[in-house]
Amino acid sequence: MTEVDLAACRIERRAALYLGRHHLAVLKGSGMAGFSRLCLRFVAAAAAAALATGGGARPISQWLPTPEMSAANKSYGALGVSGSATTIPFWKSSFTYGGTTYPFTMVGTNPITTGRSTTVSNEIVPLKLVFADGTKLDAGPEVSGLPGSPLYVNAPYAAGNTQYGDALMRSEFWKYAANENYHVLLAPPVVEATIEVTVPAADGYTTTGANGSKIGIVTFAWFIHTIEPEIITQLGIQPATLAIFATKSTKVLEQGGYCCFRGYHAALNMSAPSGPATFTTAWASVTSQAIETMSHEIAEWMNDPFYTNNVPGWRNPVSGGCAGHQLEVGDPVTWYEFTVGGFNVQDEAFYSWFSRDAPSIGINDTYDLLGKLTAPAKVCP
Repeated sequence: MTEVDLAACRIERRAALYLGRHHLAVLKGSGMAGFSRLCLRFVAAAAAAALATGGGARPISQWLPTPEMSAANKSYGALGVSGSATTIPFWKSSFTYGGTTYPFTMVGTNPITTGRSTTVSNEIVPLKLVFADGTKLDAGPEVSGLPGSPLYVNAPYAAGNTQYGDALMRSEFWKYAANENYHVLLAPPVVEATIEVTVPAADGYTTTGANGSKIGIVTFAWFIHTIEPEIITQLGIQPATLAIFATKSTKVLEQGGYCCFRGYHAALNMSAPSGPATFTTAWASVTSQAIETMSHEIAEWMNDPFYTNNVPGWRNPVSGGCAGHQLEVGDPVTWYEFTVGGFNVQDEAFYSWFSRDAPSIGINDTYDLLGKLTAPAKVCP
């Protein structure tokens, strides 16, 4: 079996479980019943000492529960954003296919009707995971390259000299964006000090890779639905800010124990001081030069920030098998990568591929950044 075959099989398995990937964001159902909240707060003196010394990772064990934080996080779910919730800037529209209307939401402003530029604030949170066997996987040194990567630094693309995510958004709506000041940009990031998190033995373990290096495996419920929201609360990250979590050599088990996600983007409905809020996150393991999985998640966050973008079922463009009902732009082309400014990034499918536009409204009538997709998605029942 070739690498492309393997990648296609992984995509199909993920697609078969897409409710486990995309709708797991709803905190209800058997997998989440009775799930505990850490409701942690950083001890100010310890934080000051760590930061004053340049002090490395801040251990999560130094955070303590408080009644107000516990109360704030009792109402916590996801999938979609309520009309009253504060969140990232987004726009809504819809398309019709086969007599059915499919609404969708994307980050920024509508390139068809307004074409304005949007810049989204964001914070990079490097994590140092400490496992029960003593293994420490520290992303702190690995995130040093992220602010200088194509996620933030302009580079030449067919759609112009801009950031990677903006190049994608402009390319897929090129029919309207070509002569407009339409952009979806990430602001220069706030890079937080590394946070050390002890992984309970019940929620994670390590394996040894082919090259002898350690790989961390953690559960979805513990990492995405507990650690991410609690760190957001601790750091005071705002709902309009994208929280970017970075790990080193770590994967997340899918629900049911299937292995594994290499990255994930989530929408978390939580309480904030201002009232109801929807926080959005992106997580991936990174190295100083390899950001392909993070680029995949950032691109999917831009195109489907709240996991509400259902589309007609589509077939895997490599194997032909049924592969999903979600507008997740990285999944159809996840095995195609290219290099920008010395960094590895992933190809991404365009909106027109999912909406079955013919011709595509994308740049040069294409359906993905690299031109690998030559026609709209084939329909899957």
